[in-house]
Amino acid sequence: MTLDRVRLLLIDPDSAARERTRSLFEADARFEVLSSLPWTLDFARFADVRLIVLDPFREGAFDSTAVAAIEETLAESRLLVFTEHFQANDFRYVLTHGASAYLLKSTTPPDGLLECAYYVVRFDGLVLGADLAALLRGPPAAAPPAPGLSERESDVLRLLAIGKTDKEIAAALGVSISTVHSHVGSLLRRLGVRTRVELGLKAAQMSYAARDGTSRP
Repeated sequence: MTLDRVRLLLIDPDSAARERTRSLFEADARFEVLSSLPWTLDFARFADVRLIVLDPFREGAFDSTAVAAIEETLAESRLLVFTEHFQANDFRYVLTHGASAYLLKSTTPPDGLLECAYYVVRFDGLVLGADLAALLRGPPAAAPPAPGLSERESDVLRLLAIGKTDKEIAAALGVSISTVHSHVGSLLRRLGVRTRVELGLKAAQMSYAARDGTSRP
């Protein structure tokens, strides 16, 4: 069975970078670029997009308005931030306001961008560039202790931190998907977060991804 193409909206204030990224997605049969814009806050007219690829930096300064508008208007779509800039506070802002991925243009190869984009849409995963994940985790000694997690909950949290899906977690631990769902629900409550993305971010901050040094993909 052929899967539907992923409809995407590309927003990048840098015209040259925008055209390069657009050409890359247009050359991949898995994607359909519905629109390519330097900037917009009118997201209501893009209700049928499944992925937004956004550079939220305008003239080198972070602009949170598009991220906030996407979270409010296109909550069911996936947001992939693809930028040349990194500031820790801005990084955390986009991840806690609905972004499924944060990748740097300078360190992400073309095929890496395409695979990450496809992954976040098809598997509802969290993707961080490996260098960004390491920055987010910081020194292991600074990681706060887990608040009374069981061994199995810790295992689930570790696998979430490296971007594993519920199906992959179930296979890795030899349990059912419903059991994984139960553990994820418990982790959301225990760690005081609302979504899987926030849970993955929290896990990375607690150095749960440090055991193999990678993040998805």
